[in-house]
Amino acid sequence: MQDVHHLIDELKARDMKLIMDLVFNHTSTQHPWFIDSASSAVSARRDWYIWRKPNPFQADLNWETPFVREEVCDILRFWLDKGVSGFRMDVINLISKDQRFPDAEIRHPGRKYQPGECYFANGIRLMDYLQEMKTVVFSKYDTLTVGEMPYLVDEEERLKMVAAEEGVLNMIFTFEMIGLDIIPEKGRFSNKPWKVSDLKDIIAKACKLVNQDGWHTLFCENHDQPRSVTRFCDDSDEHRVAGTKLLSIMQTNLPGTLYVYQGEELGMRNVPKSWALEEYIDIESISYIKNVCAQFAEGSPERKEAKNLLRLKARDNARTPMQWDSTSNGGFCPAGVKPWMRVNDDYTIVNAVLQTSAGRTNDRTMLVSPYRFWQRSIETRKKYKDLLVYGDLEIIDGTHPNVFAYKRIRKAPDFDHLQLRLVAESVYHHGELGYFDHWFSYDRRNEKIGYSGFCFTLRELVSCVRRSIGRGLFKACWACSTDELLLQPSRYRGFAMESLRVIEYHLVTT
Repeated sequence: MQDVHHLIDELKARDMKLIMDLVFNHTSTQHPWFIDSASSAVSARRDWYIWRKPNPFQADLNWETPFVREEVCDILRFWLDKGVSGFRMDVINLISKDQRFPDAEIRHPGRKYQPGECYFANGIRLMDYLQEMKTVVFSKYDTLTVGEMPYLVDEEERLKMVAAEEGVLNMIFTFEMIGLDIIPEKGRFSNKPWKVSDLKDIIAKACKLVNQDGWHTLFCENHDQPRSVTRFCDDSDEHRVAGTKLLSIMQTNLPGTLYVYQGEELGMRNVPKSWALEEYIDIESISYIKNVCAQFAEGSPERKEAKNLLRLKARDNARTPMQWDSTSNGGFCPAGVKPWMRVNDDYTIVNAVLQTSAGRTNDRTMLVSPYRFWQRSIETRKKYKDLLVYGDLEIIDGTHPNVFAYKRIRKAPDFDHLQLRLVAESVYHHGELGYFDHWFSYDRRNEKIGYSGFCFTLRELVSCVRRSIGRGLFKACWACSTDELLLQPSRYRGFAMESLRVIEYHLVTT
């Protein structure tokens, strides 16, 4: 507890706040509550857990028991009184379950387990339980609450959760974007082709909450997901930096509350392809490997595909040690200490010291590190928060198959409205036409994206992203920036933005 006190004190000294991750749906089987509950059918805590057969899964708390809810509220008060400013509430929409505990219907014949979320997620008492926590605890503190809510896809139900006055949480994590490339019946270890229009639809749906008295979250990574620069871009040494900046651009220019996962700001990527199956030690990965090895022979195409899917989707990718510097173990722990999971092999070239020591520069020919780019992106987002955080989102040419472009507009008392414009002039093609065959222009009158050969003038466009056919990687981007937040010179899949002369924010009246 002394460490927690020290952490809170140091955060306060830096005008920062601590949001704590709390898991209230389940506990470890080693938790004293569970041990007591399992000890006897007449234990005082027997009904604190769900004891129904068959139940070989995690130890879920029984929220139907009032004592459980009272203990949860006591825990919340304990941490808030210590100085914690809010909570990320793990799978909080699973706390209300269908008390009949029926078997799931067979949707996918041949699979051992069937989807049963209609029985264990978003139950009929969920709002009651969350409202109780809000009334008894949260309303008495200045606190922030964000709930992790898988399986919550209905827009009206989302709005009920986060409405400004009547909502029970400040915001929620939903998972359409990071489920973009997942085949539902196959789960995490699958890779579904997707289109830019899918991405646009997901973001537009999420941003509706902002326009309807609600709120939402922005994120591309977390502890359960692979690294975004690998998943959505090209994580090769040649293109990793550009891909990291592209994802920074997209996230920092969208409305909502932004969550950046550790190492995302450095462009940390998935583990190398050379890692053997034994290197994956997350329990989910181990179970997947066990099932694959039981079904398919060594050297079979299925095993090769399984290794590819592990490298792309395993949670291990987000759980390697943070890469602080180029010393042993990436500076995460001393050389003589073996971390639970080994550090990514690229820690000598991708680490915090290298990227922060690069410093700020006014030399417009210097390539800014991913960390500095993220830093200035966030500074700019904060500076223009009325527009970039709270402003309306207007997607341009929403049906375009390869381009995701949008602009941000914010009503303001002193103007008809503020509009964010991007001005980029004299961008020329630099070879390797096969990778990138068109530049984009924006016709304000017709609200359409057009092509203009090998050079273009791009005006009044916030962000523009092109996705090529093939691996489905983002291939190009233009973004708004100020001061040292530069893209040039930046080679990305066969072209350069070396002649990008003007790239800046404009707040204008229209």
